[in-house]
Amino acid sequence: MLACHVDHRLDTESSERAAHARTLAAALDVDFRLEVLDSEPPPGESIEAWARRVRYARLLEVAAALDDRSAGDRPADDRAADERSAEHRPREHRAGESLVLTAHHADDQAETLLLRMSQGSGLRGLAGIRSRHGRIVRPLLALRRADLRRLAEAEPVLRTRGLRPSEDPSNRDPRFARSRLRHGALPRLAARHDHLAPRLARLAATATTARERIDGMLAPRLRLKEEIDGARLDRRALRFLPSPLRRHALALLHQHAGAPHPASSAAIAELERQLDLTDAVGCDAGHGWRWQGDARRLWLHPAANRQGHFTYTLEIPGAVAIPELGCLVRIEPCAVESWMFHGHARRAGLDLAGVERVEIRNRRPGDRIRPLGGPGSKALKALFIDRRIPRHRRDTLPLLVIDDHIAWVPGVTIDERHRLAPGQSHGWRVEIHRLPAFESTS
Repeated sequence: MLACHVDHRLDTESSERAAHARTLAAALDVDFRLEVLDSEPPPGESIEAWARRVRYARLLEVAAALDDRSAGDRPADDRAADERSAEHRPREHRAGESLVLTAHHADDQAETLLLRMSQGSGLRGLAGIRSRHGRIVRPLLALRRADLRRLAEAEPVLRTRGLRPSEDPSNRDPRFARSRLRHGALPRLAARHDHLAPRLARLAATATTARERIDGMLAPRLRLKEEIDGARLDRRALRFLPSPLRRHALALLHQHAGAPHPASSAAIAELERQLDLTDAVGCDAGHGWRWQGDARRLWLHPAANRQGHFTYTLEIPGAVAIPELGCLVRIEPCAVESWMFHGHARRAGLDLAGVERVEIRNRRPGDRIRPLGGPGSKALKALFIDRRIPRHRRDTLPLLVIDDHIAWVPGVTIDERHRLAPGQSHGWRVEIHRLPAFESTS
């Protein structure tokens, strides 16, 4: 077990809370890891949403690193068997992978539901915080804040050493809607309505059941497809849905794309206006996301001003999270398998002999690649045009770069210099995993 604290450095007391977390972990004899964030929110994204997005991305990156470490200690035959069986399991979480446990509780759930109700949320919003989402697990969601505080104060080790819970000052900052609700409206409502938090929890459970059933019926009809940089659906199928289900379908598209918020009523009204008038659709979906469509498909993807340029260095084997795209890139050695000789959107088999580190970034002016099977080098821009990659996707593809050349363009091609040779027994597996769409929780 590992205790991980993410220091966002958003206030002058953040380092003190990090030190307190380290002390708590030591008192409980738990390994500790501190992750410090040194980036800032991009234009148009709130501090809360940015902090939540990068915090979860970093925690999932730590979990992936733990998996890599434990896998290295196991026999190669066992690891190969896991890889083969993993092909038949859901991508969000596989048996044996590390889980990320958070301390969200019943009062967090009540606050989330009241916030979403005040914003006119639909069924998806009323489902509240999920108890499990991929690797993310919230085991304390049924317990009240006061109960957890009493349990912490009664813990013998903590009580003996005089240790107490630490509170983030943003929890009392009136600039944030959740803080105003927590210290204003919610206590007054709870005083007038007995068992408010449990009742709201039952509402969330009922909404979750209804949402899952509707999603199960809609997803196949809409031909929903997740992509590295968002998701898309069949526009014609969307058109023939009744209005209430159409809005639910758009919320489902947001979930599959990795967007933490559904679109507002005003944004949906503008989208529907464009869908009725023209084949070429392009409008803002809110919160840094954008709809783009043609006669057959409707995409949801991060707006260009959200991600900007990004660059990450990855020591291999290993994994790195790309918060701008809501994905995690993982590279590990493996036996060569038949799928590696065919094109895939999110994975590739490469020859990386002698390579110790790679760069993951989006495109830059002047980028070139030697496409698989091609006669020579080609401008990346020309390759995108030839392969009919939509303009809105060209800046959001995470390119695998080695030294000064591009080795892999996901879903498009790999560089001839890194192709696996027929009869080669071992190579490197590169995979892109979508991070879960994180709800607006505390």
